[in-house]
Amino acid sequence: RSAITPTFSSGKLKQMTVHIERCADMLVSRLAENESTGTVFNVKELAGGYTMDVISGTAFGVDVDSLNNPDHPLVANAKAAFNFSLFNPFVIILFLFPGLAKIFGKLGRDLIPQKPMAFFSAAVDNVLDMRGTNDAQRVDFLQLMLKAHNEELDKGVPNDMVKTGVSRKEIKGNAVLFWMAGYDTTANTLSLTAFNLALHQEAQEKVRQEIDAVIEKRGKLDYEALSELPFLDMCINETLRMFPAAQRFDRVCKEDTEVKGLHIPAGTIINVPVYAIHYDAD
Repeated sequence: RSAITPTFSSGKLKQMTVHIERCADMLVSRLAENESTGTVFNVKELAGGYTMDVISGTAFGVDVDSLNNPDHPLVANAKAAFNFSLFNPFVIILFLFPGLAKIFGKLGRDLIPQKPMAFFSAAVDNVLDMRGTNDAQRVDFLQLMLKAHNEELDKGVPNDMVKTGVSRKEIKGNAVLFWMAGYDTTANTLSLTAFNLALHQEAQEKVRQEIDAVIEKRGKLDYEALSELPFLDMCINETLRMFPAAQRFDRVCKEDTEVKGLHIPAGTIINVPVYAIHYDAD
């Protein structure tokens, strides 16, 4: 975490806004084109295309243009990774007994299908091989992880040894997770925010006025303008409360601890019910 956190500093994110703005301009152009022709379209697909373009460019320096190529392999595999039903008996078993995940994994059964996982794993390997560790000009998620790469960790170190940096395996694992998990969660949040604003016209009008005022003042929407859009920020946060990106979190207790008189032994899997907490009035 200490090696990856610097990727998300305000300075680093600001340097990535050029690519984000270019993707946003393409998204707006597609929306304007659909509006002018009266085309009915799926907001989730457009949001997914925009999200994939932003993640691929800012995190890995890869141009995808999935907004204009919705059948791109990256998009198709990202969709396939999360194409499962909550009513599937296998999914229900994993949710009720998360400890069984390791056993099922050894049997070749995982919540996320093996094919998209293998695709993204190979994609990350290709980017790593092309990138190398001396491409200091890039400012993205992958390059910062490569700078923190410690080759000694690739050989394996004792568990009780203090580790500095990250291994290639850790770089690859975090990169695959960023590419896959970032796609679905962000695309859902964008499309559901649009849904909520369409449902509540008064809030939509207030957001429009707020954005228009910032554009009139600054001449454009840029990184600094984000701090001047508090109502839009509240709308996104409310969408995340109503439709959390994750229904629950699972964490493993690393050492014996006690919370309000409740003893929790080391190794216990703790479930945090995000959805229930978000809808708890107290």
